[in-house]
Amino acid sequence: MTKIYRWVLCGLLGCMLAACSGKEFTIEGNIENLGTQNIGFAWYDNGHFCINWMPAVDGQFAYKSSVSGKTVVEIYTRQMELIARAVISNGTDVKLSGDIKAPYNIEADGSKINRRWSEWLAAHASALQNGDRQAIEAEVERYVSDNPDDLLSGLLLAY
Repeated sequence: MTKIYRWVLCGLLGCMLAACSGKEFTIEGNIENLGTQNIGFAWYDNGHFCINWMPAVDGQFAYKSSVSGKTVVEIYTRQMELIARAVISNGTDVKLSGDIKAPYNIEADGSKINRRWSEWLAAHASALQNGDRQAIEAEVERYVSDNPDDLLSGLLLAY
């Protein structure tokens, strides 16, 4: 019986090591006026909705996890107010910076698509902040028409 437990334990340890040895994505943030609070990371992956919470201390956080493919992670305050979104896959390192009081001006760096998405949001921050749907829809339509094969077009349509 003891030999069976040893084999089971060895098998479990092997599975744990294999699961932990894969590449992860990282999202680091330095967000002014966020303070110290729990923040949520939510995404859809491999048929499941995932959400994990971790503390941000004085607006700083570093979150690591893994996914089966490319997806969008949404980051929320404890009041479920959106901080930012990022396109991630394993091996992606995203750095967020800005002020929670101006969420459409939060900069994302670490990958070309996240940089371009945050730049688009910042360029249209006034319309987004004011909820000017007509202006936002016109800008999205123009971008998508000019760039139909661009991943950012799909992101703007979906989010």
